Amino acid sequence: MPTRLTSMLAALLPLLAMAQTVAPATASHCVSGNTMWCMSVETKSDGTAVVTVQSASTGWAAVGIGATGMSGNAPAFVGWNNGNSVVVSARTLVSENLPPVAASAAQVVPITSTIMQGANIAFAFTVSASLFASGSIDCVYAMSPTPPANPGSQSSMFSIHSSASSFQLSLKPTVASVAPPPPISKASTVISSTAVAPTTSHFSSPAQSTVPSAGSEVASGSVCASGGTMLCVDVNTMADGTALVTVQSAATGWAAVGFGTTRMSGNAPAFVGWNNGNNVVVSARQLVMEDVPPVAATAAQVVPVTASTKQDAKIIFAFTVPASLFASGSIDCVYALSPTAPSTPSSSSSTFMVHTEADTFKMILTSGGTSATNVIAPTSSYVAPEVPVATSSPSTNSTNLAVSRTQSQSTFCADSSSTFCVVAIRDDKSHLVSFTMYSAYSGWMGMGTGRQMDGSTMFVAWKNNAGKMVVSQRMGSGHSTPSAVSGNQYFFIDQAPAGVQVPSSAVMVVTFTIPTSANLISLTGGSSFIYGVSDSKPINPDSSSSSFSQHNLEGTFSLDVSRLGIISQGAADDNTTTLRLWHGIVMFLAWGVVPFACIFAARYLKSRLGHAWYLIHMGGFLYGWTAAIS
Repeated sequence: MPTRLTSMLAALLPLLAMAQTVAPATASHCVSGNTMWCMSVETKSDGTAVVTVQSASTGWAAVGIGATGMSGNAPAFVGWNNGNSVVVSARTLVSENLPPVAASAAQVVPITSTIMQGANIAFAFTVSASLFASGSIDCVYAMSPTPPANPGSQSSMFSIHSSASSFQLSLKPTVASVAPPPPISKASTVISSTAVAPTTSHFSSPAQSTVPSAGSEVASGSVCASGGTMLCVDVNTMADGTALVTVQSAATGWAAVGFGTTRMSGNAPAFVGWNNGNNVVVSARQLVMEDVPPVAATAAQVVPVTASTKQDAKIIFAFTVPASLFASGSIDCVYALSPTAPSTPSSSSSTFMVHTEADTFKMILTSGGTSATNVIAPTSSYVAPEVPVATSSPSTNSTNLAVSRTQSQSTFCADSSSTFCVVAIRDDKSHLVSFTMYSAYSGWMGMGTGRQMDGSTMFVAWKNNAGKMVVSQRMGSGHSTPSAVSGNQYFFIDQAPAGVQVPSSAVMVVTFTIPTSANLISLTGGSSFIYGVSDSKPINPDSSSSSFSQHNLEGTFSLDVSRLGIISQGAADDNTTTLRLWHGIVMFLAWGVVPFACIFAARYLKSRLGHAWYLIHMGGFLYGWTAAIS
């Protein structure tokens, strides 16, 4: 009997192991805020999951899996730099205190994903894939700019976090990618019109589309962007009810196209492609808001590229969609691209940075395979409007643009010495406003909404110890140091627009971008701002919540980005008009009202007021004398 039971158990064990196997899947998550923190997960068929954490923090970074707080005995992993190596410490979340070292050490593995720009701490480790068996799991993250007390020890103590929160990680089944066609020679200047032979597709989805046969084309259209980074979109509708879409771009990070929309919303379908080694990953997304579009419910129907390869094309991919999308023969579309690769290139659900170029266009299809190539000029939230060709009178302090009617720009400089300058660029298509601040001061610089500190939303910037710019969103309250905002932060740091000219005298330069929906700048008229600068550095430059000394110089100014197609000059708010008004009122009372009232009191009110007339008489003349000399 025992022998028979043993043999039955032996037969069941492989089946149980197979039942517990987690299908390969991936997920990634990046937090918003001043300090970058990203996590990616890839479950393997061998029952393990590789977790990669990257952060711009200079002290330590951590992730807890299966928890929404610092408790529940959930596993956590903390990483920090120790010279040229990284220490990863496995901990257990048991209370709102320093988590104790776990019984089992972290299973550290080499990092295989792309190191993100700005990452100071990067580490990878493996855990059991069963942690992610449900496909969705609660997680927590934390980080600090302060290194642990003993960086060489996994059991070292470390200071409390400067930033922490919870999030939910949702895994998507791994989608294979399509091998791109062979690249053309850079020396070639002639593009052959002969179609490139289809490459073998590595896309293994059961719903994969096949390449439509030659001669089945019903209508076609083509659009190429000009004036920026090359991006071309070709559409060919087929008799079988599908449409073949090919996207080619010279971008090195990612390229995308969306159909049936003129902005990042409306639940319109979008398709984003990027390189992953020798393959191309195509991710189907849904445009729902001004943020990283979520992964669509249905994966992209990727097919091999059959169109002629464009010169300088670095990202090339093709996919099919229902031809009904183009039934009207004309459809609004959007495109976007970036030179920065996604955080996890191997995952179709990876997060990626905001675009550096974007625009809308109309795809027009013609029948018979004689498509005309339309050319569009790209715009972007991060590219200044073209240099104007027609100037207006000096009294308007603005310039009419000959191009780009969807942008406006306003510039303010406190003086010619670059004490404080800001360039605001509004892009009506992306609904974003970028601010480029620069200053010849070396401590900190900042600007805020309104005409006083109290209640002002402020953005204060300085260089950290590594020489990188830090931007801290603050809320003003009276004349004390404005407090750092931990939630509801409106901005993200960006590259300076190509058209913004920063003088060599500027010591600090930074660009941050906010959505127009934040209502921090008026879209119907001018907006008032305050500014301040100092030569004294913050107490802890590596922390965005650091305190800092009072400004050396400050002032108020106005910007106007309400008029699209206009470049305007901001101006310092003139308080002298108000002072003149009050001066006139005081002088009128001092010379035109008070003397006659005092004389009237002395002549007619002595008998009625008694000694009070004298007090009125003398008090009035003292007021008049004081007002006159002031």
